[in-house]
Amino acid sequence: MNSFNEEEFYKMISMVLKFGLFTFIIGALISFLLKLLQIDNYKTVLQYSTLILILTPFFRIFMLLIGFIRLKEKKYIIYSFLLLLIFILEFFI
Repeated sequence: MNSFNEEEFYKMISMVLKFGLFTFIIGALISFLLKLLQIDNYKTVLQYSTLILILTPFFRIFMLLIGFIRLKEKKYIIYSFLLLLIFILEFFI
């Protein structure tokens, strides 16, 4: 059985952050090119890429929670869960 260690945990968190950043950069570039070509959908592309950038911290906290569960770090599981709960409740208040 493949064990989960801290190095894999750090790589997992790093991948989430890189994905959010690179997706935004690519979306912003596509939006810029669409604007140069005078295509009306450039605002939609920019909005979706910005949404992904805004949701990146949420996914990072979610991945932290999963990683801490796999590492069996009870204190950090509680912290991550509470932070995720606050993040979710913030949308409804």
